[in-house]
Amino acid sequence: MARIHPIPLDKMTAAQRHLYERVAAAGRGAATGPWAALLHAPRVGEGLAESVEYLMSETLLPHRLKRLAAL
Repeated sequence: MARIHPIPLDKMTAAQRHLYERVAAAGRGAATGPWAALLHAPRVGEGLAESVEYLMSETLLPHRLKRLAAL
């Protein structure tokens, strides 16, 4: 049983749906792990998504090391 209940797609606010789609488009699994919790605080989730996108695209590290750092 999940500690934080998932939000059904048809019950999401516009902000939650935007975050869900943004994370899903990046291939991070929008409804799992920390992203499921962040859907309950979409402003925080948007900030984190922006940071992750920047770190994954704008740094000089090889992709393999970026993924390791994300763990």
